[in-house]
Amino acid sequence: MSTFFDAIAGAAATDLEDGTIFDLALAPPAFSSSPRIRAQQACLMYANSEVDGGDLSSLLVPGTPLTVAWPLEGCPALERSTKGLSRPHATTSGTQGSCRLR
Repeated sequence: MSTFFDAIAGAAATDLEDGTIFDLALAPPAFSSSPRIRAQQACLMYANSEVDGGDLSSLLVPGTPLTVAWPLEGCPALERSTKGLSRPHATTSGTQGSCRLR
């Protein structure tokens, strides 16, 4: 399930307003140099526990959270085994398809 928030970008550790989002790629190297943080494009969102108990639901974008149901018809790539998800580098070519949600 994906949830989207109407957030504001924080630039400094002092930007502590509910819903402020901090991009960890811009954080000190202890965080920004992490391969996992870079791969996941990780962010943190600030919530003050003394304001609505830390509840940020007022910042939810209408229409979310999105629920994606299984099976995803029309997307054969998702029906492969985990071994089938990585292909040999130089020997396989293919076409890219799209997935249809129902």
